[in-house]
Amino acid sequence: MEVSRSSWDVAVYCPATDDNIRTHKPEPADTHGFLTLVLKVQNRVASPAKVLLVYEGGYEDTWLARYLDKVAPDIEVVIIDPANL
Repeated sequence: MEVSRSSWDVAVYCPATDDNIRTHKPEPADTHGFLTLVLKVQNRVASPAKVLLVYEGGYEDTWLARYLDKVAPDIEVVIIDPANL
């Protein structure tokens, strides 16, 4: 996921469906739209799927991780330090 004040870009890959990577562009800070996207992808898989969200740390890192921890604790969030890329 690419997270910024002006845009969000989400790349979805689901090995269980053998689909290609699909990209989505929810509105910035549209957490409802993001969670709807996650549910839509999970519904395409026959068994429960683990969701791993990875994004680069920056302005948006803290609030989004905290929010998802409260409303969707089953989503594992990994924040990557840009200096370590």
